This record gives sequence, C-alpha cells and structure tokens, in this order.
Amino acid sequence: FAMPPIVAECHGSGNDKVLSSCIVNSTLINTLYAILIFLVTELSLPVLSMFGQEEVVVSAAIPYIRLSVYSMLPFMVFQSFRSWSDGIGNTKIAMVAIIIGNSANIVLNYIFIFGKLGFPEMGVTGAALSSLVSRIIMLFVWFLVIRNKESFTSTLRSLSLEKVDKTMLIRLLGLGFIMALQMFFEVLMFTASTLMMGVLGEVQQAAHQIALNIITITFMVTTGFSVAATIRVGHYLGKKEIAELKPAGNTSRLCSKKHIKCLLFVLKPG
Repeated sequence: FAMPPIVAECHGSGNDKVLSSCIVNSTLINTLYAILIFLVTELSLPVLSMFGQEEVVVSAAIPYIRLSVYSMLPFMVFQSFRSWSDGIGNTKIAMVAIIIGNSANIVLNYIFIFGKLGFPEMGVTGAALSSLVSRIIMLFVWFLVIRNKESFTSTLRSLSLEKVDKTMLIRLLGLGFIMALQMFFEVLMFTASTLMMGVLGEVQQAAHQIALNIITITFMVTTGFSVAATIRVGHYLGKKEIAELKPAGNTSRLCSKKHIKCLLFVLKPG
C-alpha cells in the first residue's frame, strides 16, 4: 500500500535512485511478511476447531489454508513489482498479468477440484493449489510483459541488496503499516461475520461467503479509483505541480460517488 504514492512521487520528480531503493526494500518487507504469515498460520491451525466451526469445515480448511499460505510468497513479490508499475502510471502491465493468472486459475480450478486430465479429485484443496500455481504465473507473466520495455529492464538491472536502506524501510513501514491497519479492521468485520455464520452451519457459511464475494467485487471499483488518485497526486507532487493536486483528488471522489449511486440504483428493491 505504501509503494504507489512513494513510487509516483519519485517518478514525477525523476528520482530513479530512490525508486530502485523503494522496490528493493518493499520486496524485502513483503518477503519477510510472507514468511511471518506462514509461521503464524502453521501455529494457528491446531486451534482452528476452537472457533465453533463444524468438523467437516475445519478438516477441509486446514489443507486449503496451508496451500494458500504457500502462495503468499510469489503473490507478495508480485505485489511489490505490481505497485512499482502502477506507481509510474502503467497499470496495464499488472492488469494483463492478473487477467492471465485468473484465467489460468479458473481452468486449474476445474482440473484440480473435479479431477480432470488425469489429476485426482482434490475438492477445496484443489482450489488452493490452483491459486498457488496461478500466482506464480502472474509473477512470471509480469516479467514476460516488461522484458522489452527499456524503462523497466534498466531499473531491474540496477536492483541489488546493497540498496537495502534503513531510512526507506522505516518510510515504507511507517506509511504502509497505518494503511494496512485500516484494511485490517475493514476485513476483520467481514471475517468475524463469516466465523459467526460457521457456528450456524456449513450451508449458512457457504451462502454468506457467496454474498461476501459479490460485495467485494463492488468494493474493488472504489478501491481502484482511490489508488488511481494516489498515483496521479503523487506524480503532480513529484513534478511540483501543486495546482493539479486538488483536481486529481476531487475527480477520484466524484468517480467513487457516481459508482455508489449506480450501485444503489441497481440494488434498489423492485
């Protein structure tokens, strides 16, 4: 979350040295975070049954969660490079990688979940396995797309562990941790409601999860507007074009407002 505004400002001011330092330190933070999440999750799995969930749900959830945690490493590395390309204003690269990765995920879900093309039927575990493979594909596709873009490859060639910088680490953590806490409390409410549904039964929990996925799709549109505003404001800030900051922020707010009105019209009873 801290990458796009910092990268946007560096790109706007033409400060490539700080830009490459941002990428290295962000990737380091995300990699260590993925490892930490893996360790915490492994320690938490034995107590999963204490949340009042049905045994059939717990037994299916454990292998799913474990494989999902494995996929955190390629996903978090992808997030660092995605935030870099997004921050300089090229959002199409990440979009292509995500579309290809999600398309592969759909196909692999069908193969692994239902046991097609000679693979065993793995059920919900197959869904987690397909997510792991698709996230690796997303990272691979990102590098594949930028291979002929000199502005990207020149920066990648300059990356090294020598650019691990305490000041940049503190800056990324200071900005990113607060933003992550906001998202954490938002997600926490939805997660708590899912656990409550699990107490009622697996059918209620499944129905709730379907509804939650639909709601999440609408939420991501406004999130996209907010990230776009962050990037545009960062570019103008880096270029010292202060007069353009307010129009960029107001435009994003207007887009989000129109999106919400459209949703309310569509969801209006009758």
